[in-house]
Amino acid sequence: MIIDENFNFDDLSILNEKKIIIRNIKDIPFGLFMNSGIKEVIIEEGTESIGDYAFSRNNIETIVLPHSLKSIGDYAFSNNKLEHINFNDNLLSIKNKAFSNNPIKEVELPNSLSNIGLYVFPSDTIIMYDNKKFDVSLINQFDNFIETYKIIMKMIPDFDFNKVNINIVLMLCEKNDLIKLKSYWYNKNNFEIFNAILQGSFRHALDKNKHSMLLTCDDKPCGIMVNLNKTACHFVNYICTWPIEPDKKAPFGAQTLFEEMFKNFLNSQAKFIELYAIRFGDAISKYMRIGFTPRGGDNDVELMKISRAKVLESYKKLKERINLEPANNKEDIDLLKELKY
Repeated sequence: MIIDENFNFDDLSILNEKKIIIRNIKDIPFGLFMNSGIKEVIIEEGTESIGDYAFSRNNIETIVLPHSLKSIGDYAFSNNKLEHINFNDNLLSIKNKAFSNNPIKEVELPNSLSNIGLYVFPSDTIIMYDNKKFDVSLINQFDNFIETYKIIMKMIPDFDFNKVNINIVLMLCEKNDLIKLKSYWYNKNNFEIFNAILQGSFRHALDKNKHSMLLTCDDKPCGIMVNLNKTACHFVNYICTWPIEPDKKAPFGAQTLFEEMFKNFLNSQAKFIELYAIRFGDAISKYMRIGFTPRGGDNDVELMKISRAKVLESYKKLKERINLEPANNKEDIDLLKELKY
């Protein structure tokens, strides 16, 4: 059956057709074909929007969407039998739960899409976007996955979106755009090493068994430290700082993190601190100057260790310097909460 602008929509309740063709309807209204028993839908060119619940609660197995379509509303095709969907390259928006409760296993989102709502697809759907695969549960973390993705990929092009809670990095990006700071790393290799450390820091910071600390200066994030405190050993998983502006470090940023590291260690029963220093720049020599000793490693990192006696000595010196112009630190933090404005 052909449904066009001349169709008597007041009689839609008697519609028993299993296949409908929609023609010359620019905007399909709210709930228009809801609970109509439809199995197949072809929407011809000219339709630009599909309203909320427009095709909800049918038996739809097949849909053909036009290139003219720009938006799909809330629950528009929810509770149907769709297994496959082909989106056009002009689609801009898919709203909340538009395709929920359908047996869709994998779907590719068009690059034209600028907004996607929450729980658009079933919980086991694999999403293809920008030639990358994403678990739908990851997408459901964001008010706007597409916009978040574009911001992060612009900030750190090789970022592994699937492995990190991007909310943290998004908020970091809002406060402290790493692209503008890129001149700080004098070559691409150095920046890539920094990226790897930063990403690792965020992953470990989400572990509830670990102690996380965010360093800020003028309310801008500029460092992070993640510890795993054991009975005998205080192990530092990650310690990382970055500039607050191009070529401008936070005053005493690294020293502040180490001062906090030593303070927490001295309040514990641990006998020594261990961490891995990368064989890049002067990191190892800096650790040695504050009392750490090398304990062996591989081509990339060196295990560093410091005793309680050395910590007491270095802690006093660090505290004296930091008291001149301290950066700010936030202990035992909820990183998401602290990074919000």
